[in-house]
Amino acid sequence: MPKMVLGNIDFLVGLFLIVLGSVFIVGAGHLFTGWRFHIRKKSDLEAENDPKHPKLKEVGSVKNQPIRVNKYARYCLGVGSFLIVLGIILTSI
Repeated sequence: MPKMVLGNIDFLVGLFLIVLGSVFIVGAGHLFTGWRFHIRKKSDLEAENDPKHPKLKEVGSVKNQPIRVNKYARYCLGVGSFLIVLGIILTSI
């Protein structure tokens, strides 16, 4: 396999790992808190027994916590950065 193709594959895998690491960071930081997805309309009985939406101050206090980078995010960011640099080096040779 030519070095150019290998470099391109390394670069794309590195970009994917960087995006995956950022999703882990956003997920660990509770930044998805308060998102609600309603796919189907509920009947009156289901809507009555459905839990109420969280209060705005509760969601805000959870979202304002410090950002935590867990081990999965750190691994994805580190390996992704290495693969991007390796891809650039292999492409430029």
